[in-house]
Amino acid sequence: MTAGQIRIADVQMAASALFGFPVAALTSPCRKRQLTRARQAAMALAMEVTGKSTTQVGAAFRRDHATVLHAVRQARASNEVSGLAAKLREHLERERGGEIVDA
Repeated sequence: MTAGQIRIADVQMAASALFGFPVAALTSPCRKRQLTRARQAAMALAMEVTGKSTTQVGAAFRRDHATVLHAVRQARASNEVSGLAAKLREHLERERGGEIVDA
């Protein structure tokens, strides 16, 4: 499976299914902790697997590029966010029927 086949919307839908939030909530201004962590995990994974820029990922989540950079840093530094990102990656791989190659 190539990175080009995975869209940001695919990551958003997988995050929605896994974490139980509608895609609209992932792109909303809500800053509740559970939702924020799920959003950070989704943005970090989107950066890894889509090859899109921080600006493009941010636009899809209605955030700016700096917020995406923060999400990526959180995924590296926070066990909570990195664990959620790993679960999301596994869910997306199961959903798509194969291993995801990073962009």
